[in-house]
Amino acid sequence: MHSDLGRWLPLTPDSVAGVPDGPGVFEVANLVRNVLYIGRAEGNMRTRLAGLFQPGNPLPPAPGGYYMRYEATPDEASVYADRMSDYRQGHGGLLPPGNREHRDHRLAPIRVASCYAA
Repeated sequence: MHSDLGRWLPLTPDSVAGVPDGPGVFEVANLVRNVLYIGRAEGNMRTRLAGLFQPGNPLPPAPGGYYMRYEATPDEASVYADRMSDYRQGHGGLLPPGNREHRDHRLAPIRVASCYAA
């Protein structure tokens, strides 16, 4: 097992402003704290969480709003893999809903694939 992600906070611009701007891993849940998405900071947790307020974010609708918790860690890849593994073990091998729908299925880099656009 690994360290605790911390307490749940409402996912609002004000709470995101208080998040560290370094590397880490975070979870987003609904009102009853069912995890909807597990994410990596990709170097800047505050920026990644703020991006969830933009159109096209991976979060499924959640009546009652969203909540977040996070862990600042320099080893994002390992901690993220552990969190995803723990989630899958507890949920019949499934990914969180927000991680299921936004997987990158590209087979070629964008610059190569774009030469075939009409």
